[in-house]
Amino acid sequence: MSTNQLEEPPREDQKVVLVTGASSGIGAAIAARLVRQGHHVLAGARRTGRLHTLTERTTDVASHSGGSLHPVRLDVTNRSGVEAFVQIALDRFGRVDVLVNNAGVMPLSRLDSVLVEEWDRMIDVNVRGLLHGIAAVLPHFTPGVVSSELAATITDPGAAQAMRTYRAHAIEPDAVAEAVSYAVAQPADVDVDVNEIVLRPARQR
Repeated sequence: MSTNQLEEPPREDQKVVLVTGASSGIGAAIAARLVRQGHHVLAGARRTGRLHTLTERTTDVASHSGGSLHPVRLDVTNRSGVEAFVQIALDRFGRVDVLVNNAGVMPLSRLDSVLVEEWDRMIDVNVRGLLHGIAAVLPHFTPGVVSSELAATITDPGAAQAMRTYRAHAIEPDAVAEAVSYAVAQPADVDVDVNEIVLRPARQR
């Protein structure tokens, strides 16, 4: 459902985002929202019919926002398939900025029903699938740190040199403050409570 044709490099304010489990629910909502915001999204899922529907829904929005949605048939339990999913993004856009490891299943049954096949499926998708995604993108990400004065207190020469290298990709304090401000500003009557923030450099070099 996707070709590997190199496209024009994304603008500075655009992200290249991979979303697994993008055919419905949270994954589809994330993919559609990011396209509306002008980002390039590779939407991966097993249900290609629903991916086609998602693509149709976002076509007009993408033409106005400058974003794009690229549907890719994906089974996260297949490691080589996940690696190919990442490679499509690299071939098209030259980089990957974000992986939304969203694919998951939630079979529900009594433990004494001993539905071992369900347990296996849940582990394959929710655990192995998650790790397959991490393993596929991690080689293309670069470690980074938050820029602060704490680095000046490092006494080990090797660690100090490593920190100088990491600081080339450091998150500036103002960026951290903006993320915290976003969480604090969420109104009390919304359905989502932001109570934890994980900060990492958004750009990989």
